[in-house]
Amino acid sequence: LFLNLWRVSFCKFPAIRRDLALVVNKDVLAVALENAVQNAAAPQVIAWNIFDVYTGKGIADEQKSVALSLTLQDATRTLEDAEVNGMVDAIVASLQEAVGAVLR
Repeated sequence: LFLNLWRVSFCKFPAIRRDLALVVNKDVLAVALENAVQNAAAPQVIAWNIFDVYTGKGIADEQKSVALSLTLQDATRTLEDAEVNGMVDAIVASLQEAVGAVLR
């Protein structure tokens, strides 16, 4: 599985983790997902990784389900839910545009 840690540091403010389950075509590579996440990610996205890939019941034969974990943190303050939701929405939109990802 693909792991990408952009910045790892110690911070007194809490990190927030959001998981996304996306359906993409089987031929979509991890690097395409990485590019889409990086293109949309705010500086507060400190890490992300793919933690599951599923094919089978409930997923079309030409598709796969990919589960992404996003870790967001600001070094100067606690992030609020509304701004985290906005960052995640931007990442989802980038994934939809770049690779045709659909939230599962």
